[in-house]
Amino acid sequence: MLSAAQASARPTVAIAGATAELVLLSRQKLEGNPLLVELGRKGGKVVVYDEAQLRDSLKGVDVLINV
Repeated sequence: MLSAAQASARPTVAIAGATAELVLLSRQKLEGNPLLVELGRKGGKVVVYDEAQLRDSLKGVDVLINV
């Protein structure tokens, strides 16, 4: 069982295979979020979504990791 500190910490995810396209799902808008902007500049595709259109946001995605 995870401790409270472990459960609240941000997870670290490793993806092997540099040929994979990275899609970053976020509920936050890009404006005012420098981390998302930077990840987009570095090649990630940032998709802003809400739960109502999550299915559409995942079109073309083969693997989803939810942590």
